[in-house]
Amino acid sequence: MPYYVVDKTIGALDTINKNLSDAKVLIVGLSYKDNIDDIRESPALDIYDLLMDAGAQVEVLDPFVTKFKDKSGQLVFVNQNAEEIDYQAYDVALILAKHQGIDYQRLLKESHAIVDMKHIYQQKNAKIFKIGG
Repeated sequence: MPYYVVDKTIGALDTINKNLSDAKVLIVGLSYKDNIDDIRESPALDIYDLLMDAGAQVEVLDPFVTKFKDKSGQLVFVNQNAEEIDYQAYDVALILAKHQGIDYQRLLKESHAIVDMKHIYQQKNAKIFKIGG
């Protein structure tokens, strides 16, 4: 799944004429499941590392997780307050967990592109990229 999500991210960035290597990416949801703080075995960790390896600037929003270690053992702090996020500052948002406390309609309104891996959005929208679509 991590490589698939990165491919989806590259496709989303292509629509706004941005390369992954100079993109600003927001991961929404780092935990393994929705509404918990458990990140053990979370594919989001691998996705984070792949994006960083590609040169992207990556930040994480997760109301349930405070910090994690990347593959090099570096401590990464997580933004827990969705109300403080300026979604327009990111080229693409990757929704990897469906957490309470995140205004997904605001995310849709303010984002340039979204990779929706949790089926948050049912409507068709040119800036939403889903599994299989």
